[in-house]
Amino acid sequence: MKLSDFKINYFIAGAIGAIILMMFQPFLVEVVVFAFFLILFLLIQKKREVVLVFVIASSLVLTRSIDPTLRLVIQLLNYLLLSIIFFRQYEFHFQNYPRFPKIIVVYLGLLVFLMLISALHSPYLYLGISQIGRTILFFYLIYLLFAFLTNEKIIKN
Repeated sequence: MKLSDFKINYFIAGAIGAIILMMFQPFLVEVVVFAFFLILFLLIQKKREVVLVFVIASSLVLTRSIDPTLRLVIQLLNYLLLSIIFFRQYEFHFQNYPRFPKIIVVYLGLLVFLMLISALHSPYLYLGISQIGRTILFFYLIYLLFAFLTNEKIIKN
């Protein structure tokens, strides 16, 4: 099977999945729970690429169009799935963890430091602290996705 046929098959499957999701919108909670168990099954079968595609797609698409409670559940499930894949691959061998370039680490440290200083001098301290937490969680998500990019072939596929 050629690569272009493979991509077309994924596109067709995604389009059919989107149509089915629109039909079952009144039962969105049940569909999300079913999708979660399907992803867990794929995770057990070691289909990492499919899980990564699902996590990225659900982070981009599902979190905007549903109610805030279900959005939180989906985001937590995405973090959980990515963390499971990450620890399955790297375990707790910290020396094997992928490293960001030093300039990015310095930038992120400076960003969090400046956000903390800004929050401390603001009348909305708790809102500032919650935004720092959200920023750190976002960068954790980026790090997990970065950890799976071992070569350019993964990006192109």
